[in-house]
Amino acid sequence: TPPLGWEATPNSLEGAAFAAKDCLLLIDDYAPTGRERDWREIQAKAARLLRSQGNGVGRQRMRADGSLAGDRPPRGSLLVTGEDLPPGHSVRARALFLEIRRGDVDLKRLSEAQRLSREGVYAEAMAAWIRHLATAPDRYREKLRILTEELRPQWCAEHGRTADALARLHAVWILYRDYAASRGVNLAGLESVVFKALEDVREEQASHQRDADPAQRFVTLLSAALRMGRCHLVPLEASPRDSVDTHLANPSMWGWEYRHTANVWEPQGPRIGWVPADWETRGLYLDPPAAWNVVNRLAAEQGEPLPTERTLWKRLAEAGLIRAAEEDGKTRYQVRVRVGGQLIRAVHLLTPYIPKSGNSGNTPEICVQDSEKPVPTFSGVPTHEWEQAPAQEGGDEVFPLLSGNTQKSGNTLSAVQDAKTPAVPTVPTFREIGGGWDSKCENSPHRGGQDSPGGEEASPDDSDRERGRL
Repeated sequence: TPPLGWEATPNSLEGAAFAAKDCLLLIDDYAPTGRERDWREIQAKAARLLRSQGNGVGRQRMRADGSLAGDRPPRGSLLVTGEDLPPGHSVRARALFLEIRRGDVDLKRLSEAQRLSREGVYAEAMAAWIRHLATAPDRYREKLRILTEELRPQWCAEHGRTADALARLHAVWILYRDYAASRGVNLAGLESVVFKALEDVREEQASHQRDADPAQRFVTLLSAALRMGRCHLVPLEASPRDSVDTHLANPSMWGWEYRHTANVWEPQGPRIGWVPADWETRGLYLDPPAAWNVVNRLAAEQGEPLPTERTLWKRLAEAGLIRAAEEDGKTRYQVRVRVGGQLIRAVHLLTPYIPKSGNSGNTPEICVQDSEKPVPTFSGVPTHEWEQAPAQEGGDEVFPLLSGNTQKSGNTLSAVQDAKTPAVPTVPTFREIGGGWDSKCENSPHRGGQDSPGGEEASPDDSDRERGRL
């Protein structure tokens, strides 16, 4: 029977971690389910305990007379089982996650291990190891510290805590291997197995860290908010009297919905930024408070809010997703953009991180433009104009670079000419659908005097333009 579960109170979990000095404390079944209040409570308890464990500090308290009471930091190690991962980039960095999949455990060997455990074999082995360390604890602590520092560069990871944890595990294995050799047990043959296990943990940990990275989550959530109609972007160069589809080839990509009854494109949700005509080169400009409010609300609904606005822009700049500028010797994460004749501060989201097709967006790991990797799309998905690569030597034409279907034959990856092939019916394109700028956009409470789209970024220099293209 596990000694603790996550149904325990936060104070009892903290007290148990303090009492289990130099021990491995098992806390079983982290599984946030049920009502929202219940799983938020479990997430909060896990974040509090794991942060205390990772930082080595407890929660300070005061006595009734106002004097400080001693804290109770964790003094051992934690082993947590569960069906889910705790949220939070920094919380996940304070733990190592081992994914156990069906078939990973050999049930026959597990039964044998359980029998040995009941007979006290493992307890006897652990007691011998502890007695060995107790002969010279200071010397072994120093040796562990030196080995960890030597091995840390070998386990370079996305987060420094991960590298430190893996280096410590590797160092402890070396100490135990040498101890076993002194008792006549040769474990040198397991070196490659241990190394492979630690390497697998590092790869999985990197994946978990990326999933919780606020910068990557922001881009994903921003795209989802636009698709869900939680917000919209307006053309930078347009005026309220212009039809949105005269400036945007695919308004639905930017949070607009076509209303057939009124023959007009309607904006969905509040306005959070602007789309330049050449957005594939320049990127997007986001209204900082509006964009943060919408995306953070969506993140909070998933149980994992984003950092504060200032911290989020800093993380995005550090990850290279937005453009930062130096002004008066200070780094600014918002650039000056001219909108409707007025200069405003906006967050400049760079092109490689903007989804360009209806299937997925680009990430730092997959930053290849869609035109270089054609992805077939449905006939109703609007596409760019037909582009044909230069003919190769010998007269053979190269397949078009862009993906999707044309409005003539519906097939861009075919050498058959449109004039010889019957037309494939498609949905009306945005150029064919009439309609003007909906009055809802003009009278929206999110629009102010400076809100009229149209204009350009204030005095961009060549280096800024180059960074935008990169």
